[in-house]
Amino acid sequence: MNWGLFRIACSIFALTVVSGLAVAQTPLNQTMDVTLTELESADEIIIKNEYVVTAPASIAASPAQYHAKGSLPVVMSYRDEVQAVADALAMDPALLHAVIMVESGYQAKSVSRKGAYGLMQVIPATAKAYSAKPLTQMSPYEQIHVGARYLKSMLTQFDDQLTLALAAYNAGPQAVVKYHAQIPPYAETQKYVPQVLYYYARFKQQLVLNPSPVL
Repeated sequence: MNWGLFRIACSIFALTVVSGLAVAQTPLNQTMDVTLTELESADEIIIKNEYVVTAPASIAASPAQYHAKGSLPVVMSYRDEVQAVADALAMDPALLHAVIMVESGYQAKSVSRKGAYGLMQVIPATAKAYSAKPLTQMSPYEQIHVGARYLKSMLTQFDDQLTLALAAYNAGPQAVVKYHAQIPPYAETQKYVPQVLYYYARFKQQLVLNPSPVL
């Protein structure tokens, strides 16, 4: 066997595979970038088909809770509390519902691996900036109020750019600043932002067209 020709053939094959992978990956990356840009700049939130959004893993799926596709809960819980907070802070209740949905699945005693607690999964150290009362002792209304105030502060810090505010809510504002006002390249945050936007669009439509608690 001519080993020189064999090594050349292997090198050509390797280059072909790498080039093929690069070409295959480019459309996906471009699709995500374009989609996030369009979502951020659009007057109305439009969810693109490129995103496959599923219910958060923390939610216990059951036939009574979900539609056939399993994408949304049947009931939007804490409607009165969310509306009261939204009115008090001049925020969109659909946005608060979306954050609650993705963060905790409406579980008021949910605790994350990082110690975030409650409906909006606020870190105790962050909650102290808004209330002297421990998170674990807060009512659902108080939990939502603290989380909403923090979210509103992120919106203010990032000039009402919703995608950046949501990224900051999930990964921290320092991470968004570190990556030059872009969504940080963290798998969790890259999934989190479009997921909240998805539910925001659905809840916003529901609250306008059908104000009843059932979706």
